[in-house]
Amino acid sequence: MTAEELQAFEQQLTIDTALANAYEAEIVARQLITEAGRLDLKETLEVFDAEMEHSPGQGGVIPLWMKRVLPVAAMFVIFIGVYQIILIDSTTSSEVYDTYFETYAAPSVLRDVGIDESINWEMATNLYAAKNYRDAVLYFAKAEGEVPVYLSEFYKGMSNMNLDAPYYQRAINAFDIVLQTDNDYRQQAQWYKALALLGINNKEEAIAIFNSIVENRSYNYMKAEEILKLKWER
Repeated sequence: MTAEELQAFEQQLTIDTALANAYEAEIVARQLITEAGRLDLKETLEVFDAEMEHSPGQGGVIPLWMKRVLPVAAMFVIFIGVYQIILIDSTTSSEVYDTYFETYAAPSVLRDVGIDESINWEMATNLYAAKNYRDAVLYFAKAEGEVPVYLSEFYKGMSNMNLDAPYYQRAINAFDIVLQTDNDYRQQAQWYKALALLGINNKEEAIAIFNSIVENRSYNYMKAEEILKLKWER
């Protein structure tokens, strides 16, 4: 590798986390293999042949060849463990999102207004319950005059997060509207906004919200504690 190629490779290591992790794992593997290579394989095989020839059928005695091979096997077991630790030390935002995102329960049909006054809300709730989130978004938007704004915005945000190709930023915008007032969905909006931020890989702001959730023992604070204990990708 030329000096220019080496410099380019080192620069790539600083921006490519996966490459850096693989490079570290290879270094560890080479060190372990080098250490294991100090055992003379040829000598081990010769001892094995001699023992098999002169000591057939003996039980209860560990042959010398096995005593020599066991340390090598142990080193490879250690290598596998170290390699896994290196990989596990790289929790990504998308992995955390996939682990902790759960669809919030469908809303109830309003009881204190007439059917003609809440037709869009009823349609939206039915579509949401049926997991037709794309159409649900449209009807939740139409229902803004039928229900409190925070309610329609919260479920617009949830619907956007449940799409096959989620609109995370639209969800964040909707949750921000919910968070502007004191209402029954404020804590839930905070939790889902943090997850949506992970969806766009904004883990710094998401972690700040998770900290706030834990401090105030808000909705899903125990799950937020679990997330804060994770080792994040560097």
